[in-house]
Amino acid sequence: MFDLADLDIVTKGDEPQPLDLIDPRTNAVVVDADGQPARLYVLSSYSETMQDFMDEQANKQSKHAKQPTAEDVRDRALAITARLLMARPWEHIHWAGQPLAFNVSNAKLLMQRLPWARRQVELFAAQEGNFLPASSASSSSTPSTNAGSASTSTDVAAANG
Repeated sequence: MFDLADLDIVTKGDEPQPLDLIDPRTNAVVVDADGQPARLYVLSSYSETMQDFMDEQANKQSKHAKQPTAEDVRDRALAITARLLMARPWEHIHWAGQPLAFNVSNAKLLMQRLPWARRQVELFAAQEGNFLPASSASSSSTPSTNAGSASTSTDVAAANG
């Protein structure tokens, strides 16, 4: 019997999943000098952690009587994307020749200065299949719609350009 609880993306989305960054110039995994992949760990956009964080951000904005500026909207979106990365330290991420410390400020730096990486993170976080257990071929009699399929390097590369 199939149990829909197995597809609970709110709970399972709080388990960060690895995303190896893809170089937008070559569509190859970004690696360091030792050949180790530049790896981020990403929460699902639908996770309880992210829903709570987005609620906090919206509540902060609603306390201001004024209409949000374009900068306010951009800053909120950046904060949300950076938060997707804060559940587990990244690996082999360097900036200006030095290992980049794992913190919110640096997550914002990466997402602001590397829009191609931000796009990969947002795409990965929005695909439910990246956070749910793989299904067996016999568990469903309906054809795949690819609606929530797991992201691959090819998918991410296609999103880059």
